[in-house]
Amino acid sequence: MTAKPQSPPAADPIARFEDALKELEGIVQKLERGELKLEQSLALFERGNGLSQECRAALDAAELKVKTLIDGQFRDDVQDDADHHQGRQGDHNA
Repeated sequence: MTAKPQSPPAADPIARFEDALKELEGIVQKLERGELKLEQSLALFERGNGLSQECRAALDAAELKVKTLIDGQFRDDVQDDADHHQGRQGDHNA
């Protein structure tokens, strides 16, 4: 099995995702032209598959981060509502 070429890691995950997506788009264009030899096509397909997996992992991580942020905000809102409700009950008991 041949080692697939690796791009240098980008410090910014968003930049790395965009770089991987751009490279993947270029690979798709080359493959769609159909002008490559079989060995070249297979090598590009393998590279594209790896880039696709990287992009999917980045999107999954972003989705999880958004979900975590939304869930955290929801919990904060619920807690604020509970605190507000508790404050009102305290006013009635005074």
